[in-house]
Amino acid sequence: MNRKQRRAAAKQNRQSLKSSIEIGEAPPEGLSDDIAALHRKLTEAIREHKNGNTVPAEQLYREAIALKPDFAVAHNALGAALQEQGRFLEAMECYEKALELDPTLEIAKSNKAGILEIFRQKQGWQGIGQSGDHQSDAESRNVDELFQQANMLRNEGHLKEASSLFAQVLKRDNKHTGAYLNLGLTFLDMREFEAAEGILQIAVVFDPDNPNAHNYLGSAYYGLNRLEDAIGSYQKSLEMFPDNASALNNLANTYKDIGEIENALHAYDRAAAIEPRVEVLSNKLLTMHYSDTYSKEVIFSEHLKWNEFYVNDLRPSELNFDNIPDPTKRIRLGFTSGSFARHPVGYMTIAALEALDRKQFEIVIYNDTKGFDDITHRFQTTADHWVSTIGLPDQTLAQLVKKDEIDILIDLSGHAAGNRLLAFARKPAPIQVKWVGGLFNTTGMEGMDYLISDWVETPAGVDDWYTEEIIRLPNGYVCYDPPDYATDPVPLPALTNGYVTFGCFNNLTKVQPPVIALWSRILGEVENSKLILKGKQLGDEGVRKLFQEKFLAHGVEPEQLDLRGSSPHIELLQEYNDVDIALDPFPYTGGLTTVESLWMGVPVISKPGETFAARHAASHLSNVGLKDWICDDDESYVALAKRHAADLEGLADLRKALRGKVASSPLCDGEQFARDLECALRDAWVKWCEQTSAA
Repeated sequence: MNRKQRRAAAKQNRQSLKSSIEIGEAPPEGLSDDIAALHRKLTEAIREHKNGNTVPAEQLYREAIALKPDFAVAHNALGAALQEQGRFLEAMECYEKALELDPTLEIAKSNKAGILEIFRQKQGWQGIGQSGDHQSDAESRNVDELFQQANMLRNEGHLKEASSLFAQVLKRDNKHTGAYLNLGLTFLDMREFEAAEGILQIAVVFDPDNPNAHNYLGSAYYGLNRLEDAIGSYQKSLEMFPDNASALNNLANTYKDIGEIENALHAYDRAAAIEPRVEVLSNKLLTMHYSDTYSKEVIFSEHLKWNEFYVNDLRPSELNFDNIPDPTKRIRLGFTSGSFARHPVGYMTIAALEALDRKQFEIVIYNDTKGFDDITHRFQTTADHWVSTIGLPDQTLAQLVKKDEIDILIDLSGHAAGNRLLAFARKPAPIQVKWVGGLFNTTGMEGMDYLISDWVETPAGVDDWYTEEIIRLPNGYVCYDPPDYATDPVPLPALTNGYVTFGCFNNLTKVQPPVIALWSRILGEVENSKLILKGKQLGDEGVRKLFQEKFLAHGVEPEQLDLRGSSPHIELLQEYNDVDIALDPFPYTGGLTTVESLWMGVPVISKPGETFAARHAASHLSNVGLKDWICDDDESYVALAKRHAADLEGLADLRKALRGKVASSPLCDGEQFARDLECALRDAWVKWCEQTSAA
């Protein structure tokens, strides 16, 4: 709904309210105390509502309803106030309650009928489905045929075409619940969360007892960073269907995002017990790394359980490959990912792939990326063969890799969402390698032969905690390609502000209680200092209050915190202009976030731990020559922060030089990284050829 429509709706609601509740400024004489109190509440509510103050009006209407719960007109008025705030589902519930109490209340009937049109205006179907090959014969097919074809297109990844056909279905049958649900899912896949919300709200109205409708609506709220609303929708879905494994997994993901790790792990376990889907237990493995409760031994054991549950039965009893074991041949490299885009995978790998020696290596990319941007285009241009695998089952992907005679298959997803580990489990290539992307530890897989790392990420002595053989590159395990829109670093803000500003732009899930306690010490010991936290979760007001309370428990006043939600990437990078020193969380440290901070001139204090996830920042800091910003324990972490905060001149000099330092380091040397990677992959191939020939 645009602004003009919203104003018109508000005006109509206020006029309807006025005509529905005829109350004077003072209650007539002779009324009972209860009725007189009700009269006063409604009079005050109407006055606020007429003035456009819908939030206080809402509260007053609720107080009036508490005095007389069966007053239909008050329920309708409350619905009008909620509708003007954009809270459409709650408004619909109020209109339905009003009609339950008084079926003759015409204004409630009108409001209930009109809210669906508001949903449609809010969603904006007019731009959907007006052209395209799949629309040409739509008129000649019945609704069921259109619906089935739309589902097929969605499953194949043709999302725009699918949305067009779902819209055609709804034009013919505007109560087709399945079309609402699947169009909402299509918008979720397209990351068009506002559109998904509008469609799925209609689905909930038409089918309020459908647990999937509430589950999917929760996912739309999740995408919009309305995390409390998301939790509410997931819980409503689970009230209707307690064994909804999808809703449990989604609820767990949301708990994880707000830092409630134990609640998240409990929900994952419940979901896995009902339906042991691979992504649920992969999510659990990832989430365990955010907490310092779990040792490397326990985490390793859980990875082995994952392998035993999913992988053992998929691995072929005999491995037969048609690949010619020629150690000098041009090696066919296959890469799988759903993140060939502006994503950590894209930023950390594209420069290396572009620099690979094409006389030695042939590149085949199996693409699961549903969007398309400039980095996607670079990957597509770099590849000798670009193969869309969107919607392709894991077994079919494995068969395709084997048919293509890929020599080395490289995973760029790990245990992240949409991963292809079950294709790797079928061992379709002679050599299988894990690199970047969902790389927070070992995969735990028997069929993953190698893991690409470096000597800081995986120091000597940790090999027993990996099922893969570790390839340690000499100059870091990633190569950063900075975005061309990153502006130049500005002078140290503390010189102007007169105080030091610490900052952390990492995923807020990493900011666990021990991190908050340590950072609170720093804020208490560095006079007048402030802390900027930035993360998508902080776009939710409830999450902001939650984190203010967590810091307040350690004596940090809300005024010392600057809590910022998500923003476009170019703006996120510019916000480093407000930070003097970045604080790295633990035990899950910053990867791309650390690199971006350094690129923007902001050094990072990091405390590495035992797992791969706990050593990302240490690797990057070492790679650019900032080993002295790495500490061993809490005391040295605080001491580093205090020492650098007291040396503004040194901090300002480092800020001026840091981008150049990063640019000239191995971290940004795509050519050298490609040479290192080529040697490692060739060595692995030669080893396989020798073993195969000997056999």
